[in-house]
This record gives sequence, C-alpha cells and structure tokens, in this order.
Amino acid sequence: MRMRALPLARVTLNLAGALSGWLLVAGALLAAGAILLFYRSQRKTLEPGALAALALLRSLAALLVLLAIFQPTIGCDRARGERSRLAVLLDASESMRIADHADLPGRLERAIDLFSRRGGGWLDRLGEDFDVRVYAFDASLRPIEPDALDRLAADGVGTAVGKALDTAAERLGGAGGETVLLLSDGIDNTGGDPVAVAREGAVRVHAIGVGTRLMAEKGFQDVVLSDVRTKRFAAVGDVAEVKAYVDAAGYGATRVRVVLLEGERELASEDLVLDDHRGDQVVRLRFTPQRLVTMKCRVRVDVQPGERIGDNNEGPVTLAVKEPQVRVLYVDDARPEYRFLHRALGADPNLDVLGLYRPRPGLFVQQGEVAGVKLEGLPDSAEVLAKFDVIVLGDLERGAFTDAELALVRGAVEKGAGLLALGGRFPFGKSGWAGSPLAEVLPVALAPGEGRAASYRPRLTAAGREADVLTGCAKFFEPDAERLPPLTGLSPVRGARAAAEVWLEEPGAGAPVLVAGAFGRGRSAVFLGTPTWRWALTLRSLGAESPYGRLWGQLVRWLAHQDAAPRSAGPGVVAFSGKESYRPAERVTLHARVRGESGAPESDAVVAAVIRGPGGETQRLSLARGEEPGDYRASFTPEAPGEYAFTIAATLGEERLGEAADVFSVGRRKIEFERLDLDERLLGRLARATGGRYAPLTAAGALLESLRAEAIARRRRVEIEVWNAPAAFLLFLGLVTAEWILRKRLHLS
Repeated sequence: MRMRALPLARVTLNLAGALSGWLLVAGALLAAGAILLFYRSQRKTLEPGALAALALLRSLAALLVLLAIFQPTIGCDRARGERSRLAVLLDASESMRIADHADLPGRLERAIDLFSRRGGGWLDRLGEDFDVRVYAFDASLRPIEPDALDRLAADGVGTAVGKALDTAAERLGGAGGETVLLLSDGIDNTGGDPVAVAREGAVRVHAIGVGTRLMAEKGFQDVVLSDVRTKRFAAVGDVAEVKAYVDAAGYGATRVRVVLLEGERELASEDLVLDDHRGDQVVRLRFTPQRLVTMKCRVRVDVQPGERIGDNNEGPVTLAVKEPQVRVLYVDDARPEYRFLHRALGADPNLDVLGLYRPRPGLFVQQGEVAGVKLEGLPDSAEVLAKFDVIVLGDLERGAFTDAELALVRGAVEKGAGLLALGGRFPFGKSGWAGSPLAEVLPVALAPGEGRAASYRPRLTAAGREADVLTGCAKFFEPDAERLPPLTGLSPVRGARAAAEVWLEEPGAGAPVLVAGAFGRGRSAVFLGTPTWRWALTLRSLGAESPYGRLWGQLVRWLAHQDAAPRSAGPGVVAFSGKESYRPAERVTLHARVRGESGAPESDAVVAAVIRGPGGETQRLSLARGEEPGDYRASFTPEAPGEYAFTIAATLGEERLGEAADVFSVGRRKIEFERLDLDERLLGRLARATGGRYAPLTAAGALLESLRAEAIARRRRVEIEVWNAPAAFLLFLGLVTAEWILRKRLHLS
C-alpha cells in the first residue's frame, strides 16, 4: 500500500509498506555504518584498495535488500503532447455594466475580479494546467492581454454569443481537448440561436453566469427609453414627429419629462405620467426643421431618484431634412390595387403619402399623415387641398364625391397641382365622370359605356419612348417583353385630347392605356388599364429594378413638376439608407442622390461610402449607378447589431461634388438594456449542448477547480518499479558472488 509520496518537480517517489521514506534513509545509514564497522576490523590485514572494494560490494548488496523491503516506485506525470487550450470569453457588452445590487460593482468588474489575485488568482492557476487565451466579446470577439483586464470596459453594443463561440473555436484550432470558459449574463440579442452554433463547434463550453434576475427584485426601479422612431426624412417647414417609447418599473403615477435635443438645444418636450404596467408608453415630440441638414438628435428621459440603471434613459435619432417632399393624397376603394400602390408610393423617399380607402360606401379611412391633415373624404377647403402636390383618384364612381369637392380639385390643378385618375370596375363614362367638374381636367375625352375585358400587355408609343416618366421601365413594354403579367381590363375613352400624349397603348386596337397632359398650370394623367398590382407580385424579386414602383413614383413626380427644373442649385449629395432600422442579418441598401454644378442629376460621378460599425470597425463600399439619373446605390449585410454611421462622398473627375452622412441601426436602439435579467436558461443550454457545465458566479471556484482536476487526470502516469526489475535481482546476485570470490582470494573466512 502506498503511504507517502515525495514530490520532485512533477516526479514522485512512492514507497510501499508500513515504513516511511525517512525510515528508508535511516536504514541505509545504519547499513552503511554496520558495513563500515565490519570491515574496519580488517584494515590491518588488507590493503586499502581491497578493503574499499569489499566494503563497496557489500554496501551495494545491502542497498538492494533495502529496496526490496521498501519497494520504491518512481512516478511522473507526462502530458500527452501540448497542454489543452482554454479560451476565456468575457462578455464586455453594455449590459455587463449593470450593478445587480447597490453595494456591488458592475457585472464585468465582478467577472474580472474572479481572475485577479485578490479574487482567487484563477487566471494564474488555470495557466498551470492549460494554454490560456483571454478574449473579450460583444458584437465581435477580440483578444485581450491578461495585464489589460483591469482596463476592459463594458461598452460593447450588442451581444453575439454564438458568433463569439464560433470565432473562439476557430482560433483554438479544433485539435481536440479545447475548452471555452464563457462568463456572461446571457443576454444575447443577435436574433440567431447560439446553442445551435455551439453544438456545431468542436469545443466544450463551460458557462459562468454573472448577474441576477434583476427585474424580479422587490423595489426595483428603472425608466427605459426602449425605442425612438421617426420617418427617414422631414421637409423644411413641415412638422416633423419623433415617437419616444418609454417603459418603467416602480414609478407608478410619476411625472417625467421627455426631451428631444440637438446637441444641448431643446427642440421639443412633453410630460409623461408613468404607469405601473409593463409595456411601452408613447410620447410624440413635434418640431419644425428650418434648414437643409442631417440632424443628429437624441431623446432623453430625465433620470429619476432611485433608478438602478441610467444608461437606458437616452437614445439617438437622426433626421435627414430635405426640400419639401411631393405630398400625395391617394383616394381609392379598399382593393388590392390600393394596397399595393399605396405601399409602393410610400416606399419612395421623395413622396409623402396620405391614403384614404373606402371599406364601404359612405366611409373613408385615413392611412398615414401629411402635414397634420386629418380627413374623412376629399378636402372640403382649398387651404387643406393646397397642402397636396398630387391627387390620385382610384376606382371610385362619380357619386362618391360632391360637386364642391371636385370643383376644389379642379381649382388645385389649375393652380399647379397634379391629378392622376385610375381605371377599374367603374368606367369613367358609365360612372358619370363625363358630366363632372373634372371632365375637362383629364387628358382624355370620356365615352359612355362599360369597361371591357381583355388580356394584353401595354406597349410603348413613339411618345412613350421619349418620355422621362418611363425611364428604366421601357424594356418591360417592348413587343417581345414577356415578364409583365397581362392586364385584364380597360376603361374605354373617345381618345386623347389634342395637347395630350399617349405613352402606353393596347396592342392591336391601339386603345390608349396611359395618357398625360396639362390643365392650367397643372398636369393630369389617366391609367385606364387594370389591375397592375400583379406586376408588383410577379416582379418583386427585382426589388428597386421592378417597373412597378418606378413607374408610379416617376409618374407622380412628373405630375408634381419635378422634371421641370432642379429644385436645388449647385452640386450636392443626399445620402440615406433604405430603412432606419434593420433586423439582424437583414441586407442593407445605401442610396445617394448626386447633383452636378448646374443642380441637375449627375450620372457620371464616382460615389463611395465609408461605414463605421458599432465596434468601431470601418468598411468602404462603392455605389453603382442606378436606373434614374443621379441615383446610386450599394448593398451589404452588417455583421452585428448596433448603430451604424456612414458617409457618402461623390466626385466628378478632380471635382468634389459633396458628401452627406446618415445612420441606421441593426436591432433596436439600446438593445443591451431591453432585457436586464441573467439568462441562466440560455447559459445552461449552451453548456449541456457541448458537454460542459454551468455555474453561477458564486459557485465559479468549484467549477474551475474541477477543470484543473480534469486537466491533471488527462495526463498519463509513468511509473518505474525500481525494486521489482529483474536486473536488480541479478545485480544483487552478482554483488554477493563477487564479494565471496574476492574474500576467498584474500583468504578471508
């Protein structure tokens, strides 16, 4: 039985039997002394050399006897190749800044303390058994030098646990035996499943949860600005609205002030009385921008006494202020055509659309808002109607409106507004439009009779090939074009008026489909075919290249006289992204409108964007020329949630035309503070899926000690039983025999 081991730098000497190692030493000394005394009596009869030889032979034989009695074994731990790699991943996102109790430091600071010498020195201790590599992560993973841990700050926007684990597995090399030690509050906000990512990796994940179920604590108080929303653009002189979404806990019936700021300048403010219910309360902050600029603003809710977290009371918002947009009033029946066309017009950044749809006769419902107007039908005053640049009248019979309402529309077109009339179930002639105040405004002579069924794809006329309205769409109306679904209805007219132009017609019969002309200082157009919404469905894969949105947007802008002259003098750039906020992993499209020296659209510029991500990383994109003059765009997929800022610059030869900046977000603003509680369920699933273990921070020591024990157990034990070797027995016989022969030759008994 092994009793005591004498450690010798990873080498141990193990003895069997009831005697200790010190007794072995004592026995050796006694045996040496006895042998010395025995041969000392022979020194008078023997030469010194012979005496020394005899004493040495007997001493070696006695040593072998002692080894047989004590049965010593020499053992050592020899690692199997290199030491196993251990990646320590520290969550450095903003939520790790949270202090779960008033008398505790933040979550990240507590995690770092675990590795410092004052907190157990676990980084050094793990280094004895592992090749330790330390990383910090938020939306991405980065290496950290151990001596820089105290300077690590919890300031990352977004937490991508799955991506961090995947990157760590790549850097560890996947040679087998690799381990990841994850310290996090488990607040993952990438939109993916980190457990699925971890399961595919070749590493084992041990997770340490840092934090508590904060929001479940009695007396917890917090006010959260959970989101800020506004339209992508506001027009100079128009009322702009920013919506602030506020959630609160523990502050029932408390009045707070919500402020919209540009720098330190207050643009708008509203008081809000908080409730005790989970869920957002909405505050509308309105102001009127007065200059063409991209406004970098922020919304702030004043921090209240007793608030645990102040970082989530403020959020940024960017508003691109443009020249006045084309204001469109679109009135139609509740039909698929309305739904698709309203959506297409609303997606055009140059248009501001108010929809009125009729779910049943006598009732109109407003969709959207323009210049603060509230309507239940066509405007009944010239002042209200003057707020719109273009009026679109859909598939409605003449009796849906009064003569006074239609007279106001006629007057607005005479003064410079645009009018677009759409065909449908109610033909212009049969529905009574021929005798209405709008009959002379339309660019066609109306005819009585029913609409007729047909199946046709409109084709371009000679005038249509020259019309700027059909730029980028013409190829879909060529004779050999087959991609457009056929139209199935047509409203008959006598023909186009003398000064009007037919841009699209029915093949064969040559009946007009799209006709445009002038009335007074305004313009009017009719589209007599139906239904066009199938174009949107069939060609939706083309995105911005689809003729559906392009045709209607360009037609409305033509009706608003935007082709007559540039609305801005001189060169310049307008930059914007397709949306203000994107889902994680959604593709982002950046747009630029470029003007040359004359103020006209410039299509030969070199346009590039520099994008700065939430982690400070930058990338450069070249924007390609679009179908419209002066239009440029580029697409990419952001890697992480958070705020992205980009600047787009345009040059023409050696001349710099200008630059503009904008921002967009991936995920919601202040995404790190939407959930505050430690997610033990996610961390536990991560560990179980990879064969690891989970422990809260308070029990981290036991988990780390077990890791060290496993590392030691993975080493192979090498033992040499000195006493039991055949060579030792043969050596003993040889020594005894040699002593006997020598004694005989010396004539000793």
